[in-house]
Amino acid sequence: MKFGPASPADAIGGVTVHTLRQGSLVLKKGTTIGPAEVESLTKAGVNDVVVVRLEPGDVSEDAAAASIAQAVAGEGIDVDRAFTGRANLFAAHAGVLVIDRAAVDRINSVDEAITFATLAAFKPVVEGEMVATVKLIPFGVEARLRDAAVAATAGAALRDRLAKPRDVLRVQDSMRRRQRRNSIIHLLLSVAPQIGIGHARLNHYDPDTPRSKLHPQGISHGLERELRSAVRAEQRRGDPTVD
Repeated sequence: MKFGPASPADAIGGVTVHTLRQGSLVLKKGTTIGPAEVESLTKAGVNDVVVVRLEPGDVSEDAAAASIAQAVAGEGIDVDRAFTGRANLFAAHAGVLVIDRAAVDRINSVDEAITFATLAAFKPVVEGEMVATVKLIPFGVEARLRDAAVAATAGAALRDRLAKPRDVLRVQDSMRRRQRRNSIIHLLLSVAPQIGIGHARLNHYDPDTPRSKLHPQGISHGLERELRSAVRAEQRRGDPTVD
């Protein structure tokens, strides 16, 4: 890519790198200069405009974002028109978002100019909800990088799987249990030294340890009961230990 100022007539084919305002004229960033833009710039008294020009082998930010977004979109995913280097992806219907995390990582490792972000895997989504976005950082990239990102998908990286209500409820319940477990663990670790837990592995803590051997400084009976109950519940569920 080549950046630089040019007269309106010489700027044809270039893309504006910033928004230009002159009197009543507003030329937005990312506008491709054509005959109509040249006429408007000349009438507004603009002598030069800073543009970027793609070189042979380059593709524009919008073309690259659109290609990658189309490649990652699978069943139940709609792709919006790319604009200013961004292509957003939306759920075509209510369901559960299925993500190929390895494919997401491969795309993001192609080059820092190309970014791909998604919602959390297995998140329940509704029709029309934005679930992912592809963003090109510069105004254009080499075509080989666009092609590498497309190839990195190795098939669709996103799917919106239609789900029956009970399936969605099962996923939501699983997420709630995980969040509750994490909250309990954080609380347990924060007070572990006070109740005699020398390390952070739940399965190494015996909730039946006599109170007299738990701690010399004391802890509220209510909090102790809550912690003991939480540990027992975690151990009954067979959750893995936490480092």
